[in-house]
Amino acid sequence: RPDRLLVPSAPYTVFIRSAGIPAGIARDPTCSTATTNCWAVTNILSGSLGGNAVNWFDDAGHSTKAKGPIPKGTFSPFGVAVTPTGDVFFIDVGLTCSSSGCGSLDDGGGLFKVSFTDGHPSPPQKIASGLNFPLGVTVCDASTQVCPVPISEATPVIQPTPGSPG
Repeated sequence: RPDRLLVPSAPYTVFIRSAGIPAGIARDPTCSTATTNCWAVTNILSGSLGGNAVNWFDDAGHSTKAKGPIPKGTFSPFGVAVTPTGDVFFIDVGLTCSSSGCGSLDDGGGLFKVSFTDGHPSPPQKIASGLNFPLGVTVCDASTQVCPVPISEATPVIQPTPGSPG
């Protein structure tokens, strides 16, 4: 936290301590109530080092069994978004780790969707693949706002990724 960036300094607390390596967080409206929230949190190293890909936590940062988890599979999820109906979308950065370190695979990233029945996840469904280190995903309720163009209709931005892994 840079000094003197905000005067007076903003207090902070560690929210989640047991999510592996958390990278993305999204409020889940299907397990939140009027008095408490439920949060979906990604674990970027789930595919390489273990742990679930996405876990759920309450406002105090404690693990909750209200929904999920999404098992690790071979995913390295970064961004996460939850729809009003509870479907979860997550971005896999395509991380690979070896004894010399970790890096992303060229065109190894993807977008996945997981639906839930009675709080239990379906197998992740690949929506898009061949992405180079994607970091974020969002959902939009078209009945309340103008939404961005769906990824299937968007013009891709192609940029070279040097080296392997890149």
